[in-house]
Amino acid sequence: MSELADIATFLSGIGGDANRFLRIALTGTGSEHRVVGTVDAWTIKGYRTEHDALFGLNVHPDFAGHGIGRRLAEALESWARERGLRRLTTWIRAHNARGARFAQRLGFRQEAISPNHAVIDGRVSAQVSLGKVLR
Repeated sequence: MSELADIATFLSGIGGDANRFLRIALTGTGSEHRVVGTVDAWTIKGYRTEHDALFGLNVHPDFAGHGIGRRLAEALESWARERGLRRLTTWIRAHNARGARFAQRLGFRQEAISPNHAVIDGRVSAQVSLGKVLR
């Protein structure tokens, strides 16, 4: 199965869920495409945080600095505002300086640190929670 077919299968599973958002950035022409960025967001209804969307945004390192992440983030923020959400939340690894700078330029602020969140390549890695209030 091709990568695009895998994506189509995944999208068909969440396409009708109003509490989910997904955008995929592709590059290429004709039948040759490559995923270069994604943003996936969701809300959890029935909880005290139902005004908040949790999300993950990723851009392939070879395509960083070309505005892909910014455009994905803009689409996410539009989706959130259309639904009356008041904030966005994400997490990054503490050593991800580029991701932290990107988030800060978009208006995200550090809210919490989980110091022993994961072990990556044998080293303990902290996780940083970032939030943005939508005005």
